[in-house]
Amino acid sequence: MSYLVLARKYRPGTFGDIVGQDHVVRTLQNAITLNRVHHAFLFTGARGVGKTTTARVLARALNCATGPTPTPCGTCAACVEIAEGRSPDVLEIDGASNRGVESVRELRETVRYLPAKGKHKLYIIDEVHQLTPEAFNALLKTLEEPPPHVKFIFATTEPQKIPATILSRCQRFDFRRVSVTQLLLHLKGILAKEQLGLSAAALAAIVREAQGSVRDALSLLDQVLSYAGGKPDDAQVIAALGIVDRQLVFDLADSLIAKNAERLLSQVAEIDLRGHDLTDLVGLLVEHFRDLMVVKAVPEPKESLLDRSPGEIQALAAQARALGKPDLHRCFQALVAVADDVSRSPFPRVSLEMGLLRIFEIESVTSLADLLQKLDHAVHGDAAPAVSARAPVVAPPPPVSRPPASGWDALVARMRQLRPALASLLEHGRPLEFGQDKVAVGYTKGTFYWDAAHERENRALMERVLAEHFGKAVTLELCALDTREAPVATLAEVDERRRSEKESAVRAGALKHPAVQGAISILGGEVKEVIPLSSGDESA
Repeated sequence: MSYLVLARKYRPGTFGDIVGQDHVVRTLQNAITLNRVHHAFLFTGARGVGKTTTARVLARALNCATGPTPTPCGTCAACVEIAEGRSPDVLEIDGASNRGVESVRELRETVRYLPAKGKHKLYIIDEVHQLTPEAFNALLKTLEEPPPHVKFIFATTEPQKIPATILSRCQRFDFRRVSVTQLLLHLKGILAKEQLGLSAAALAAIVREAQGSVRDALSLLDQVLSYAGGKPDDAQVIAALGIVDRQLVFDLADSLIAKNAERLLSQVAEIDLRGHDLTDLVGLLVEHFRDLMVVKAVPEPKESLLDRSPGEIQALAAQARALGKPDLHRCFQALVAVADDVSRSPFPRVSLEMGLLRIFEIESVTSLADLLQKLDHAVHGDAAPAVSARAPVVAPPPPVSRPPASGWDALVARMRQLRPALASLLEHGRPLEFGQDKVAVGYTKGTFYWDAAHERENRALMERVLAEHFGKAVTLELCALDTREAPVATLAEVDERRRSEKESAVRAGALKHPAVQGAISILGGEVKEVIPLSSGDESA
């Protein structure tokens, strides 16, 4: 008897056997139970995740002798014929080799005929995105109004290439890549049935290479067993898969972190002699430093963040402790650049070696707080106080003279409650006279504030507020001033002067701080900007 590969031998025959697609299985089973089965389905997703397999299981569920049923028996003539691919009522069509309009026209001719044996006639078109635009147009009318006995199931890895007119007439299901945990359990179950054994590390390597594809995982398992027999060791598994051992990546990362050039170059030479693709190698290094950042940032990362075994996660955490987060970020960015160089270089090994050695030149990042503390220690010695990274607290500047009319502030504050925009108009006016009978406010003629003060609504509101302030009607006079005249400061000018004097005082105090003077003398350069503290910080 000829050998049956694992991917075919253990191909799911029922909905319960399908791995990692619970959201699809549940919807289809409920649709069958409730008699709400759509006439056209679109199954999308990566290769080997169960699209065509699910289509066959759906066909068995609809044509089973006990069906339609969400649990096909698997033993009746219809189930057996569909599983073996010889059912006259289930036609599997390769979209790549039958992509023309003539093939679709032939399909349309057969659609009108009733099923030969079962209850439904099903058309499963794989890689449907390969059909030509003319073929899709020919299929459109049939897809829109198919006979009641016909169901279409389209499978594709590239749904974006399917016309919107087709998509809108299908019930779409997006198949996910199978998780590491689910794939490991699936392979362990198959190995147990086959009475074979693999170590946890060997299985993890197969699952990583499969990248969420059940079919790829089973094909790789077949490849490993053919290479090394029933009980291959870890080294044989790595050799059979032709991949870079993860331990080699850990060793390379150790050499990078330790800045050991001799060991690093020897490791690259050894990997190159083994015939590994150096572009793949540097890609693994990029992923490794990404994982280092994850364990650095997340104390207990979930499976969705790291496809790693518990032992590998502990090893990653140990490596990550040797570098700070800024250094890890910079190493990651440098490795991305190296990966780009290696992929385009005619001399990949040289580019990889030079790129990795260039990472040695990255200096460790010191935080500003640590730097100031060291500088303070250099200036004051052991008696130096703890220095904060914040700017020093300085005494407030002396008070600035106010406009002579002390009631003007209260009037502006009252106006700010009623109309903030109009309060700004008063803040930019000059209170020339402020009495119970007359209030005179000066503005530079021709400016925005001069024009705004003369608007009827604004003037009326100012007169109303003045009357409320003094308890009687008061004459409001708006005076035109020359740009050179400044008999009294506006509140806006007073506030701006105070702010400027405060910033000057803060800057002067910061420049005199011993730590800042030490930083300038040691590091060189000049102070470009001084950021004042908030009022809450100043009191600290």
